[in-house]
Order: sequence, then structure tokens, then C-alpha cells
Amino acid sequence: MLKMEELTNISHQWSDLQKLFLEIQLKFSPPLVRAGVLCFIAASISSAGGIGGGGLFVPILTIVGGLDLKTATTFSAFMVARGSVANISCTMVINCIHGRKSLIDFGIDFCQSHACYWV
Repeated sequence: MLKMEELTNISHQWSDLQKLFLEIQLKFSPPLVRAGVLCFIAASISSAGGIGGGGLFVPILTIVGGLDLKTATTFSAFMVARGSVANISCTMVINCIHGRKSLIDFGIDFCQSHACYWV
């Protein structure tokens, strides 16, 4: 059972952590805007090439944007994931509009996803 002193100590640590989180916020600056434009161009190129683009995003965000490596890696993973979702949804919509067969074989996808659970 927690004593009252321990409980107040834990609550003070939590409030200090929240204050620290509120202090660490990115503010728009010219280097971040330049990094955003370069990441957009890199995303367009990597999307056309069929690669994720994380190898391009991290150096752009660290060198041009001035972000630390941990933040740049987090943003890079987010951008790669969002880019893949955008590519898949765009491909599905375009194929449905033109009446073509989808490029995704859902039968194979279903079998592979369930095979992962058995391994």
C-alpha cells in the first residue's frame, strides 16, 4: 500500500514530466520549412520509385531541419507509414474508378496474414 508521501511524490514527478513535455514543442522556423519542402520532394521521388524514403527523410530532418536524431527518426517513421497508406488508397481508388482489377491480391494477403499468427 502506498503511503501519502509516496503518492504525492509520484504525482509531483508526473506533473514535472508534463511540464517538460509542454516545453518540448517544435516551432515553425525557416530551417523546418525548408526541411518540409525537401521532405515533400523526397516523398514524391521515393513514392514513384516504390521505396519508403526513410533513408532520405532522416538526413533531411537532421541536417536541414536541425532536429535531433530521435525526433527525426520518429517523424520519418510516421511519414513512411502515411506515405504507404496514401499510395495504397490511391491505387485502390484509381483502379476502382477505371474498372480495372486491383493490383492487390487480397486472397494471398489474407493467407499470409493468417499464416503469421500460426508461426
